[in-house]
Order: sequence, then C-alpha cells, then structure tokens
Amino acid sequence: MLCPNCGKELPENTVLCFECGYQFTDIQNTAGISSAVEGKPAKKSHKKAVIITSVAVAGAVAVGVPVFLAVRNGTEKQYLKNNPTKYLVGSVTKYFDVNEKDNGVYNFAKSIYKTGGLKFNYNADGTEISAYAGYDSDKKQAYIDASGKMKIMGLEQSASVKSYIDVNSFNVDYDAMGSKGSYFIDFTNLKKDFEGSVFADKNSSLYNEQLEQIINNVEKSYDIVKDDRQMKKDFEETVSQVFKSFETNGHVEVKSEKVNIGQKDYSADVVTYDFKYGDLNKLLDECKNYFIEYVTKYNVNFQYDNVSTEDIEKQINSSIDSAKDSIPQDVEIKIEFYISPDSQQMLKAVYTQTEAGNMGNVSLELPPESETVFCFKSSSSGDKYRDTEYVLELTKQSTDDTVIYRLTNSTSPNSKNRSLTCEYDKKASKMKITNYAGEDSENMGNIPLSRILFNSYAIEQNYTAEFNFECTSDKVSIGESGWNLELSAVPDIVPFGAEKNIFQLTEQEIQTAFPNMMNNSIINSANQSMKKSNASALDGACKTLYAGTVTGLLNSETSAEELGYLDAGKLPSPDSTTAEKRETANQLTIQDAIDYAGLTEQFADELPYDYVYNISDGTINFFDEGETIEEYNLLLGFESVTLGELYSRQ
Repeated sequence: MLCPNCGKELPENTVLCFECGYQFTDIQNTAGISSAVEGKPAKKSHKKAVIITSVAVAGAVAVGVPVFLAVRNGTEKQYLKNNPTKYLVGSVTKYFDVNEKDNGVYNFAKSIYKTGGLKFNYNADGTEISAYAGYDSDKKQAYIDASGKMKIMGLEQSASVKSYIDVNSFNVDYDAMGSKGSYFIDFTNLKKDFEGSVFADKNSSLYNEQLEQIINNVEKSYDIVKDDRQMKKDFEETVSQVFKSFETNGHVEVKSEKVNIGQKDYSADVVTYDFKYGDLNKLLDECKNYFIEYVTKYNVNFQYDNVSTEDIEKQINSSIDSAKDSIPQDVEIKIEFYISPDSQQMLKAVYTQTEAGNMGNVSLELPPESETVFCFKSSSSGDKYRDTEYVLELTKQSTDDTVIYRLTNSTSPNSKNRSLTCEYDKKASKMKITNYAGEDSENMGNIPLSRILFNSYAIEQNYTAEFNFECTSDKVSIGESGWNLELSAVPDIVPFGAEKNIFQLTEQEIQTAFPNMMNNSIINSANQSMKKSNASALDGACKTLYAGTVTGLLNSETSAEELGYLDAGKLPSPDSTTAEKRETANQLTIQDAIDYAGLTEQFADELPYDYVYNISDGTINFFDEGETIEEYNLLLGFESVTLGELYSRQ
C-alpha cells in the first residue's frame, strides 16, 4: 500500500506512515505496530556510579529506536497505556524529525547520502593538493582520489593516489616520486593468495608470522561481515529486548497533567519509571544476558588481538557486577517523560535520584513554541552530593539574512558564565564563531579557524573566528585562505582494474614497485636535517622565554605581537619581585616556548621523545636513532616538562 500523503510504499494494514507521519483512520493492525517498532539501535548516554546503571539505559530509550507514533483518540490512549515505552520513543523521534527537517545541512546530507563525499583543497608554500573521499552506498565502496604537488628538499614533486575498498577487495593506483603501480588485495582469497606468494615461504627474508596471523583473522572477520544483514536483525532484536525490560522491571505509570516549559503551561501525557535497588539489579542482569548472547553468537571461534568470546563475556560480567556493587541499597530512581498529547512531541525529561537524605536532579526541556531549542538543568544536594546548580541552554534566532545559534551555560556556586555563538550571514556566505568565557569581552580577538580545529586552541580564552561557510542545495563548504573543505555530491569514481595482487608479488617485483621502501636514505637524511633545525629553534625559544621572564623583559603587559600565541596571563606582572618572576618562569612549559616563538606548525606532528635535553652542555638536541638514550639526561614532554626543570638547577 502507498501513503496518500507522501507516496511512501508501506506494508499492508499499516496504521501510520513512518516517513511523513500520516495517520490512517482505519486502525486494523496495532499488533503490527508492536512487532515493527522493536528494532532500531539506541544511542548511548553515560553517567557515573549509579547513574551508569540507570540513566545509560534510560538515555538509550530517550534518543533511539524510531517507531510508529500512537494512533488518535481512544485507540491512542489505549496504545499509550499498553505500550508506554514505544509511545515515549515515538515522541522523541518526532521531536528530532521536526527540528532536523528545518535544518539545511541535515537536508543536504540526506540528499547526497548515496554518492556524497568530501572534497579538500590546499594551497600554500608551493604545495597544491586536492582530494576526494567518500562512500558510495549503492556499490558499498569507500574511495579516495588525491593528487597534487609539493616541495621536498626544494624540489617540486607530483603525486596521485586513487583507491577504493569494499567488502571484497582493496585497490590502489599511485604515481609518486618516480614510483608507480596498480595493486589490489583480494579479501575473498586471502589465504590462497598468501600460500601462493613469496610471503608463504618461511625461509624467505620477507616471511612474517604476524602477517600470517592477521590474514587468518581477516578471513574470519570476512565470514562474519558477509552475514551483516542477519547481524543487524539480531542486534535490533537484542535492543528490543532491552526496552521490554523497562516495563517488566520497576514500576511504570502513565498519567495526564500540566507541565511548565519555558514559562508556559502545557497539557502532557506523563510516562514515569520508578526503580529501586532490586529493580535495577534485575534490569542490569537481563540486559547483560541479552548482549552476552549476541556477542557469543557472532564471536564463536573468532579471536583477534587475543580477545576471545570468553574474555568479552568476562568483561561484560565484570562491568555489570561493578555497577551493581556501586548501587546504594536505599536508592530510589524516578525517570519522567512529558509528551504533548496533540503532537506527540517530547516536552520534558526528568531524572531524579534520592538516597539517605541526598538528592540529584537532571532535566531536559524542549519548548515547542520558543526561540529556545533546549534547556538542560542539573542540581544536587545532601551530605554525599555537592550543592550545585548547572544550566545549559541553546537558543536559535533567524532572520532573512542571518541565523544565530547561542549556547550558554552557568554553574553555581562559584558561577562562571560561558557562551558559544555561531552566526551565519546567508548573503555573504560567512560564518562567525565567538567563544566568551565570562571575562572582559573587549579582550576577544580574531584568530584563524584552523588554529581552533587543528592546534587545540585553549577554549578558556575568549576568541572570535570568521571563515567562509556556504550551504546550498548541492554542497556545504568551509574554509579560509589556503584551504577549503567541501561536502558535496562528488563525481562517482569508477572502479579500476588493478594489475597485481600484492600478496603474489615476487621479492624482485616488490623492490621494483616500491623502491623507496627498500632505499629511503635520501628521505631519512632530509628528515634528520629538519629535526635538527627544529631542535635548534626550540632550544633558542626556551632560553629566550626563560631569560626574558626572569629579568622581567617579558611580562603580562608585553604586546601580543611580541608574545606570538603565548597567553600573557601566564607571565608575571611588571611589578613582581625577582623571586616571583623566577618562580613564574620555572612553571612555564616547553609548549609555552613553542607558542611564544610561533613554532606551532613546525611541531604539530612532532613526537616529544624525538627531542632530548643534555644537562652537560645545556642544549636541546634531536635524538638520533643511532645514539643511546643513556647519553642524555631528559626526554622532552612538550606540555609536561617545565623550563624550571631545564634551567633552574644551573
């Protein structure tokens, strides 16, 4: 049968279209609803102590499992009474559907799902790279297509890589630095290929016992993945059993009452779950057994990284037992969900936990007619709980020209208000993100978005970032000078026929095909030269920062231009005593020196243990693989080793 509203093809006797929400007046198959709704996997929610034992499961109910909504009038009330959990989940689903359908990015992502992907362009310092990556759900293939040029040791090098992977094979076609090839790995015949290749000869220098074990594990995994439809069906059944446990354990009540949301009263259907100590134990034991049964079925005779089915079962049992041990015997937990009877939209969810005079409360409000998208509140009081109140609120303001989302929070006592604002200028295709940490807003400064995304910008500091952002019917793009990332319906990449199975190459073919794998002394030499240069720059930065701080030349009033990316708040005031200046200098880290000298990009991918400090000559050096670590006194941890550890003992 077809839905008369949207045309979606539906099973016979369906009471409600799960695509558009259209409700049929001829109610014939409420049992069909029951069987259809017990299927979708839930998202997880994590809390600590007893909250782990209850809210984690309750949170799964609150955000998962798309279901048919309840039918109207008397049948609806009967359905609510008989199936409170399914009615509840349906209301949550409807809330998210309503909001997401107003979201341009969400609609765009849905529209390009089948052939969508990422497009990345980068241009800077003689480097030009463009890349496509994505997933074709029709062909069930993940793919990447990248090409460009870059400078290595002052010479311009071109490179291109095309690759795709699916359930049957991995394929790669490359042309880079004088080496090219087209190769594949056949997952369906891994063992056969392995046994017929040079790798299978245990007398060969290329034989690798660990590789052989990996191949055996991949083969076993492949056998399981081929049955993925049954895996999904069984997982959905496992999740549906978890939801049934909510109504067979504890105490479930359905009633109607008024609820105040956003300073406005609404009529609501209220679904309440009450749990005590014994209820929670039974609920956890039931859910544990459901998941152990699932894991056992799909992990039989399969072992990877020495983790067996028995190991997983022990871990699940141990985790559940630990959670049960943390439940106080006088605990009482109540979870309440308020649902609008007219629209079946979630209005409010409340979690309350009490024990021996202590009380904790968590609530989520979802106003249906307000600029507030949601308001999350939590509070606690008592001997064991801290007296705190926390509020997190998301609001949305829209005009013809702009859309503004603002996330604010406050905590008491010791309140420190914070906010994060995203403002989108539709006409200019510009986005501005502002972080405000409750301090003087005049201190906010513009910084590149790339610093926030790639260099772990200190979120405590106020900042404003502006960047290009465009969302149209066929793409979403974001970028700044030098780089751009685009989510778009990229051209389909046609699978190519690779020439050689990599597992069936001879040793001579491997040396010919991958010369840089066999002889990379030029690359190693360039790498060592770069690291030695980095070590020299880092040595100078640390000494300059330490000396400048001790003498007072660098202080909290030094201009931002002189301090690079270093926060001036980490430096002493100009009127500090000599002892105070030295103490402050001792607390600065090597990472502070990197920020001060503007070496962030040079050390973005560097490993701390590649650099050492030698007390005998007082310098930072690159640790060469040919040397022994005993020759040095201190391995560097950029964020943990302080300048005091380097210089205060001298």
